[in-house]
Amino acid sequence: MAFFDLTNDVDAVTLNLEQVNSGATVYKLGDSVRALDGDDTVTGSDAEDDINGNRGDDVIFGAGGNDFLRGGQGNDLVQGDGGNEEVNGNNGNDTLNGDEGNDILRGGKDDDSLNGGGGDDTLYGDFGANILTGGVGSDTFVLQYNKGTDTITDFRVNEDAFAIVSGEFNIDNLNVFDSGSDTVITDKISGQTIAVVKGVDSKTISSEIGFSTTNFDLPLRLRISAQSNKATVGLTNLPSLTPVNAWTRLGGGGEGWSASGVLDINSGNIVFSTYVPIRSALPETITLTIDTSLLGLGTVGFEEANYGYQLFNDSDIVSDISVPIVLNSNLTTTTITFSDKPLAPLPLLN
Repeated sequence: MAFFDLTNDVDAVTLNLEQVNSGATVYKLGDSVRALDGDDTVTGSDAEDDINGNRGDDVIFGAGGNDFLRGGQGNDLVQGDGGNEEVNGNNGNDTLNGDEGNDILRGGKDDDSLNGGGGDDTLYGDFGANILTGGVGSDTFVLQYNKGTDTITDFRVNEDAFAIVSGEFNIDNLNVFDSGSDTVITDKISGQTIAVVKGVDSKTISSEIGFSTTNFDLPLRLRISAQSNKATVGLTNLPSLTPVNAWTRLGGGGEGWSASGVLDINSGNIVFSTYVPIRSALPETITLTIDTSLLGLGTVGFEEANYGYQLFNDSDIVSDISVPIVLNSNLTTTTITFSDKPLAPLPLLN
């Protein structure tokens, strides 16, 4: 790797390929730019730049390309652009912005502020007391052992995710509890506060992290999606099946409907409070799926792959439908067929 060095004074530079520095070095693609001393302002080129602020309180902007941006020492502002960038604060109390693109942000040492911006970003607070904001997109917040305490400002259920570095620690050693309207995540062994998640309750965060459910502690919170082959009451996307604590999102198209939600499980069943059939459209088949993107959820699944529910009267509403879930099951999808005709040999739900 060749270096393209700026001066030890205060520099304000916009990089361009083939430009020449004071030492008569020509800037080439793949060179590492070092700002050296001074409070510098460096703006990248349209290419893929490697910029290190080094010493001083620097301002570093990416431009075009997938850049590698580092603040170095000092309290720096490091700003990505539209590419898929790696943005590092290094030492000092830094402010990191990913902007557009699928970026990786790392705070480094000291107390940093990280903002992913647009795109699907990955945020590491590293050491210090850090503030992490994912921004728009499906972002990943990395929980780190024996480093700093991260305050996560905008975790969005069903969109964002948590991750850990492989081999760093066991998620079953985490303790998750409510603190007012926030959730605190600590390490049971060291007592370290790893993260504070603003505005989300501990049951939801426990489910998102994906604690081992081998002991089937209740209440349990699962993410469930549902897909039907039929519309209800002539309205596209209106669910005929409603869980006790309701679906949180609707989607799909065509004749059927789809929905998903974070459901509280207070017994060995997923309980649905209402089913509203449209008799002329029977049989209706509804597929339920447990979200397997959560780490550690492989031990809880459905008891059977298919169920039937026979409608014996002309009532428009059926209540209290329970679908069994069991331990040590890898069956994460099941179907329920609602019909006014006999459904043998399907196992029937009561």
